[in-house]
Amino acid sequence: FLLIAIAFIFKIISNIAFYYKTVEHNVYGLIQVSTYILHQVRWINDFSIFMFRFLMLLGFMIILFTTLNFRDKKLIVLFTFFLLISTLFSNFSYLVFHLSLILILALILIFYYKNHLRHRSRSSKVVALSFFFMFLSQVIFLFIIFDNTFYFVGESVQLMGFLFLLYNYILILKKR
Repeated sequence: FLLIAIAFIFKIISNIAFYYKTVEHNVYGLIQVSTYILHQVRWINDFSIFMFRFLMLLGFMIILFTTLNFRDKKLIVLFTFFLLISTLFSNFSYLVFHLSLILILALILIFYYKNHLRHRSRSSKVVALSFFFMFLSQVIFLFIIFDNTFYFVGESVQLMGFLFLLYNYILILKKR
């Protein structure tokens, strides 16, 4: 979860516009015109988006590996390589990122849904619901191509998923 939190820090940085100012001097006959030009620093935004996507996918992949008790080091390296490739291609299409995250979250959701069916506890239900909302948020993000309002809806649903996890964590702390 720490990687996911750091991913969101990079997402915040990517939403901040970084500019630098230059002055251009032009002489037209006897008149000198000075123009201030603002330039956006794109590499900070691009790097931040890349780090957000990479850390988000890596964080959920680690949750998946932990959840499924996955220990094969060679396959972990292979999946990490595919995650890196997926992140690189998501710079060209945000759909690659969301589809990759949907796949990872679907596998996590299936595990915790089956876990809830076995245990039928409030805690298992809350965890399954949290991953359901995170999965649903990624599906909603796919519809941004039709209307930007889906971004707000997706972020809100994703927040609900994380709030359910926080609620479950608080319930566990109260039991101690």
